[in-house]
Amino acid sequence: MNNNTYDYYGLFGKIQNATISDLAIENASVTGRRYSALLAGYSLSSNITNCYVTGNVSGYSDIGALVGYNTNNSSIESCYSMADVSGDSYRVGGLVGFNTINSSINYSFAQSDVTGDNRVGGLVGHNNSSSTVSNSFSEGKATGTSQVGALAGSNETGTVTSSYWNTETSRPTTGAGQGSTSGITGATSAEIEELKMNNQLPGYNLVLEEEETEIVFQVGIHSDVSSQISIDTEFNFRLSALNVSTSEAARKALAKLDNMLAQVTSKQTEYGAAYNRLESALDTIGVSIDNLTSSRSTLQDADIAEASSDYIKNQILQQASATLLATANQTPSIALQLL
Repeated sequence: MNNNTYDYYGLFGKIQNATISDLAIENASVTGRRYSALLAGYSLSSNITNCYVTGNVSGYSDIGALVGYNTNNSSIESCYSMADVSGDSYRVGGLVGFNTINSSINYSFAQSDVTGDNRVGGLVGHNNSSSTVSNSFSEGKATGTSQVGALAGSNETGTVTSSYWNTETSRPTTGAGQGSTSGITGATSAEIEELKMNNQLPGYNLVLEEEETEIVFQVGIHSDVSSQISIDTEFNFRLSALNVSTSEAARKALAKLDNMLAQVTSKQTEYGAAYNRLESALDTIGVSIDNLTSSRSTLQDADIAEASSDYIKNQILQQASATLLATANQTPSIALQLL
């Protein structure tokens, strides 16, 4: 999409009282004017969850990779961007250009290169008017003339909590270019990985390529889900993230191991339940096979009885015919003897 004279530009130019979830936009390109983004140029009183975008977006102002202008109690949760973002003027962000009027960004992140003039942020360009950013992080680079932040370009009257920017990959070297930096922490790549492992930040579940981990067994005669048993075999954790170099790290490692053991127990229960269902289905199918075999035998016995009756009848008819033919052949000789 390429028209730098258009406002409200994106897959959805403007959404209101809408819900968008489980949507991916890959390798897309959008060039608009104001309120432009890959997903929604303008989001009003709407909710966006579990979405991501890649590609690039550019415009004049209020430009974001996912949403350009997020306002009036709109929410964005469990979303991320790996798209490059550029704006000629203000409010340019790696995920959202402008987050305002009681709107929220939660459990989301951006790995975007962002350029603009002022209020330029790796995650959000401008966060204000009682809007919030929480449990989110940025790993991209933000470049601009003024009010440039690794996470937020400007955080004047908004609130940020438990959010981070990567000190090894992000630029500049401050969390917010203007306003409060409370709740915005610089962290190394290893520390961010640690936060992901502790479920404090969005992690691998958002960025792993989708793999087919579900096995479906057909256990009935119908083609719908009532005749199927499905098992999700997905199960993974990263032992490499365990660190026991210090006593504090060892204590955290023990907590992680407890969490991993809980995952194993949960998956074991899930597998056990699926196994029991399969055994029950197998027993039911076994009974059905026995019943079908018995019915088939009964039908075969009936068929044999009918065939035997036909055979005996044909034998009788054959013998009667032979007798009649023999008698008919003897009649001329008897007449000659009488003569």
